Amino acid sequence: MPEQPGRGTPVPADAHPRRRRRQFLVVSLVIGVALARAGSFAGVAGAAPVASTCTLYAAPSGNDANSGSSATPFKTFQRLADALTPGAVGCLRTGTYTPAGGTLDLTKGGTPAAPATLRAEANADVTFAGRLVLQSGAHDLVIAGMKLDGTQQIQSEASSVTVLANNVSFVGDDITAPTRICVAVGEASINQGSSPEVLGFVFEGNRVHHCGDGKFLGGGSRPGQEHGIYLQKSLGAIVRHNIFDHNFARGIQLYPDADETIVDNNVVDANETGINLGGDPDGVLGRSEGNRFRKNLITNSSYVAIDPNFERAAAPPAGDTLGNVFDANCLFGSDTFYSTTGFSYTNTNLFVDPQYNGQPTGDWRLKPTSPCIGKGVRPSITRKSETVITKSSVTADAFLNPHRMTATYFLRVRLCDDSDCNGVGPWTSSTEANAVGTVDVVVARTVSGLTPNRRHQYQWVARQALLPASDPAALELSSIGAFTTPK
Repeated sequence: MPEQPGRGTPVPADAHPRRRRRQFLVVSLVIGVALARAGSFAGVAGAAPVASTCTLYAAPSGNDANSGSSATPFKTFQRLADALTPGAVGCLRTGTYTPAGGTLDLTKGGTPAAPATLRAEANADVTFAGRLVLQSGAHDLVIAGMKLDGTQQIQSEASSVTVLANNVSFVGDDITAPTRICVAVGEASINQGSSPEVLGFVFEGNRVHHCGDGKFLGGGSRPGQEHGIYLQKSLGAIVRHNIFDHNFARGIQLYPDADETIVDNNVVDANETGINLGGDPDGVLGRSEGNRFRKNLITNSSYVAIDPNFERAAAPPAGDTLGNVFDANCLFGSDTFYSTTGFSYTNTNLFVDPQYNGQPTGDWRLKPTSPCIGKGVRPSITRKSETVITKSSVTADAFLNPHRMTATYFLRVRLCDDSDCNGVGPWTSSTEANAVGTVDVVVARTVSGLTPNRRHQYQWVARQALLPASDPAALELSSIGAFTTPK
């Protein structure tokens, strides 16, 4: 099918009063998140490297009367969470953690400069079985590397994971809830009018799947009420490098009043609707404005790829786009949309088969022949450093997040003409290697044959393992660092 035509022009950033009022807040928030968490990451601010050094532990064989050390771990998720302080890293060992009463309320977090972390210990298989609610006190918190399973929950309108706190990151988690919404941001039991506005939410490298079954409490049908992720009242959220698949209603829903969201490089596959962008038609709860959807694969929806539900009714006359932009996405396998009021759809979007490597078996990597290379989930490099420098070689390491794929990576180095690197020579690369994982993995490579007593630059390069190194669109690059070899 041919490329879809362009659908409008984005509205300038200062065209909406609500956006003008919040511009400084959004910029400050994004910069703050970037400085606190992104390290040397080159790209959109908000990447959240996961702290790797554990300071507290829990294990099914532990005891909540213990100190929480490696030798004497706590027993429950609740006790570990209650022990968090700014900068603390609580690690869970292999096992299933089920909260008393089925719901765990988190009330403690960190600070922007020292976020707290709850994560699976390295190589551990951790399942949290129950409902997880992050109350407002659980701000500046990272939750990483776990299975968040709402399977055993009773049916209700409440989501399986509910976020009411600012500056929360979910990284590398596997989330499912077969009877309800999986993740809701800015929700108080689906009562958006009384919910707080959530700031600085980051959702990266997760898989959200099989959320909802469409059955209403007591029987009957509840169409359109069970989604993968539901941003209801948020500002400045980042949703990136995730897989949303086989959810009963929408894979991603922004409704109502979800503003300034970055939705980049996700796979949204086999949902009823891929992405819903909505506003309150009565004008009470607000509209979703200033959201960007870029380089996503929105495929195989049973209804429609993009649904501007109520946004068209809430939009002012003359087809205002509200600053919402769909740009450089690949869409396939369903109708694209039935209305474009409330957003613009540029002619950089493609309606083509993305050529997944093995979609029926859960392999959403792209084949080398894909017309959508550079879109969908991709590896990211969230921190880098040079560790050992000799006269003729450098060994460097980095945090690589493969985002549910096999990632190929290497280090490259080039010689500078002077101490300020005003001119540089060609790149010399290390051998390639592969990494598999869902949360930050520390990788290291060495480049030899360097010139003693000279300034050099270095950079990390990563890509999906199936993609060709010859295609620049397939590559993820770190920022460039520099070092000097000794005499």
